[in-house]
Amino acid sequence: MNDQKEVRLTEGRPEHVDEVVPLIWQTSPRFFSFLYDNRPKVRDAIIAASWKATESILSHSFSTVAYLGDKLVGVLISYEKAVKKQQEFAMKQVAAPFSDQALREHVASIQSIMLNKSPLVPADAYYVTILSVSEGAQGSGVGVKLLRHAYETAKQLGCKSVQLDTEADNPAVNFYTKAGMEVEIETRIPKYEELTTVPANYRLVKELY
Repeated sequence: MNDQKEVRLTEGRPEHVDEVVPLIWQTSPRFFSFLYDNRPKVRDAIIAASWKATESILSHSFSTVAYLGDKLVGVLISYEKAVKKQQEFAMKQVAAPFSDQALREHVASIQSIMLNKSPLVPADAYYVTILSVSEGAQGSGVGVKLLRHAYETAKQLGCKSVQLDTEADNPAVNFYTKAGMEVEIETRIPKYEELTTVPANYRLVKELY
């Protein structure tokens, strides 16, 4: 039984790539499909390269992975606002070798949606880009331990809040609110909903001070 096994956190490493890639895109399959124009091989290649890179918004350098027994079942990728901005730029460089002309044109065509989909992150905030737990390990305390780790890291860095974005119809919203986060902003983009069926995006916030 999962609840009889110890949840152990450790730093993410490049060699975790095979376990981590599906955990990352499964946080929002509709978004990743939309971003990479319904091309799963390209999606997986870019996420894998981003994870293995030392700098990228999805880099292992900013991650914590969770083990349940001897199995990797969860991942957290998070950082301060200033770091987030730097890594967004690095992500574009990492993705470039995997992006053909058609994908570049697609990304250009959705730029306004991407810019407006999520609110700005305050300068004094700690941002969680990815928090994912495999389906079989959900309910075993892995997600709680990863989120608490983010809270503690943010406090140590002197951040005033922990923030993340997720889809309004994501069942994890209930998990986040039970863990002390509140829905602070709801963003609706009709064109994005039309293309992805995502009704809205929530910015969830945990105030620390």
